[in-house]
Amino acid sequence: MKFNILIIDDEKNIREGLSAALEMEGYNTVLAENGKQGLELFAKGDIDLVITDLRMPEVTGEQVMQKILSENPGVPVIVLTGHGSIDSAVDAMRLGAYDFLTKPLNLDRLTLIVKRALQGRELSLQHRHLQEELNGKKVFESIIGKSNQMQKVFDMIRRVADTKASVLITGESGVGKELIANAIHNLSSRKDKPMIRVHCAALTETLLESELFGHEKGSFSGAVARKRGRFELANGGTIFLDEIGEINQNVQIKLLRVLQDKKFERVGGEETIEVDVRVVAATNKNLLEEIKKGNFREDLYYRLNVVHIEVPTLRERKEDIPLLVADFIKTCAKENGKNIDGIDNKTRSILYNYDWPGNIRQLKNCIESAVVMCQGNIITVEDPVEYTIEGINQIQVNNNSGLTFSKALRSILRQDPNIIMIGEIRDEETAQIACRAAISGHLVLSTLHTNSSIDAITRLLDMGIPRYLVTSALRAVISQRLVRRLCPICKKKFVPSNEINKKFHLTPGTILFNKGGCENCYYTGYKGRMLLSEILIVDDNFKELISNLATTKKLENYARKNGMIFLEEKYQAAVMSGNTTIEEKMH
Repeated sequence: MKFNILIIDDEKNIREGLSAALEMEGYNTVLAENGKQGLELFAKGDIDLVITDLRMPEVTGEQVMQKILSENPGVPVIVLTGHGSIDSAVDAMRLGAYDFLTKPLNLDRLTLIVKRALQGRELSLQHRHLQEELNGKKVFESIIGKSNQMQKVFDMIRRVADTKASVLITGESGVGKELIANAIHNLSSRKDKPMIRVHCAALTETLLESELFGHEKGSFSGAVARKRGRFELANGGTIFLDEIGEINQNVQIKLLRVLQDKKFERVGGEETIEVDVRVVAATNKNLLEEIKKGNFREDLYYRLNVVHIEVPTLRERKEDIPLLVADFIKTCAKENGKNIDGIDNKTRSILYNYDWPGNIRQLKNCIESAVVMCQGNIITVEDPVEYTIEGINQIQVNNNSGLTFSKALRSILRQDPNIIMIGEIRDEETAQIACRAAISGHLVLSTLHTNSSIDAITRLLDMGIPRYLVTSALRAVISQRLVRRLCPICKKKFVPSNEINKKFHLTPGTILFNKGGCENCYYTGYKGRMLLSEILIVDDNFKELISNLATTKKLENYARKNGMIFLEEKYQAAVMSGNTTIEEKMH
């Protein structure tokens, strides 16, 4: 290979003389008359070695070297200095310079140093190339496919990965569009920078702009602090906009500007923020049809669609089905502690001939369901299993063997049931699983330990669930209590004290009931139990309040305005009607 050498020296005869000598040795040279110009030329790329004078006005050789070595540590820097500055040259060596030469220059020695430095550079480049090849293979290992259609996709990924071009990935739901986006990022020069994922369909219109571009303190109700948006967080890296076809017109306009100018302002802000972000978008919609309907901007479409990757459906690449099946069986069997070698020919034929409208996601769920299939209709995860129930398959949690509650729950979710019952949301992990299952189309039923329905929202937020995920997943909360019912035969009237009246806001002279004791209630004073409950409906207005950081009091006021009767009020009514005691209410 032919190496490129950058020569930086404010003395014209030295830099031109060095250039002539090095070009005779077969190298390409680039000349700069000062440090500032040298850094500008280096920034354009393709420089393999730098020779710089140490003493230069404005930007010194030391500053040049520090800048280059901090950003490109693999590029060797040779320092030139006068006899009186040898100490400075030694200091430069300590800072990372490859070598130094004193003026007047010995060209033979310079040629030898350059040759040795570039030999090391060549080895470094070869190593990097091999590493990139290896990383590229690892990247594609997550995307299974040997069909011609997938080979074309792989080729597109390789060609576009290390460019700045925006990429639009299209295809039906379940074909693996996010895997393609991951591969593009991981094969690019941005792989060490963030890849920020945004599921546009999971965010409300009011939240999407704030999530993408951030907001300033006080820009809207609930904006108590400045927030950086996803584009800021992705600076230097990649942002993946999934379901791009779902964004509203207002956000489309702002997104178009980012793509054109790489600039935007936070919501409510005046400061213009400039970012270097590579945009990869995905959709299962026909955006050209959405343009005709007036739902999507044509100019934004062409900005996003610089490179278009159409991911084939599974029915278009059936030759990949055996590979996918084998991988899914291996993975799921390992996760579930089972020993499964494969499937019989009849089953393989059935899988091959089916059209798979849900694509790879459906196939994966089918295989995983087959691996973990059981006879019962209901699967529960228990810690511990206290008693057996006919028709219900109970899984015993065993932390020592790695079968945690969350892992067992994930295994059940892979069967893609319509209704999922989670005994208890106990931590952030199970809360995340429940919420994401809910927004992906499942009806999720679960329990949560709180004092009221509205407290359930606070509890989820305290667990670390983002507000947008709470509003997207939550539909209703039922809070209930069982209280002991007073025996109707032996219950006794009494007039509460002033202290009780004050504590429970009772009118003086109010008559309440206390427990007695008789044969009917086995002298306990209570006969049976009664259920008290409250139902909180999470409608669009309530979601808006949550998104805008409304206080618990505001949430309560809205719920009461919409007809909700709170548990506390039902307790009060049960006490006043003589169905239970005030002690039970206190308990």
